[in-house]
Amino acid sequence: MLSTGTRIKYRCTANVGSVPEGEILWERSSEMGTINSFIPYTPTLSTDIVQDASRQNGCFYSRTSTMYYNLTKLDEDGISFRCRALTYLGGKLYDALSKQQYRAVAGK
Repeated sequence: MLSTGTRIKYRCTANVGSVPEGEILWERSSEMGTINSFIPYTPTLSTDIVQDASRQNGCFYSRTSTMYYNLTKLDEDGISFRCRALTYLGGKLYDALSKQQYRAVAGK
């Protein structure tokens, strides 16, 4: 159990296809992290998400997204985050759910 106010750092890396504009989106659980209850998450501060892309093997890009979150009293029942990668392949956009999922519980 982590203390309320603890700043947590999450990192997600994904192949985003043949153009560097592919991106990683974050979602948070709305109720205890059940698979059907994730909602889009955009932090209040724009500095709480940092993304960069790098070329891999000469033709694909890998993107890493680092997200920071401060636990609040509302997180005492637990909160989960997961990431989604928007990938461009052959001129088409694909939405891939990452297998990376993170859970935290705030204490007093």
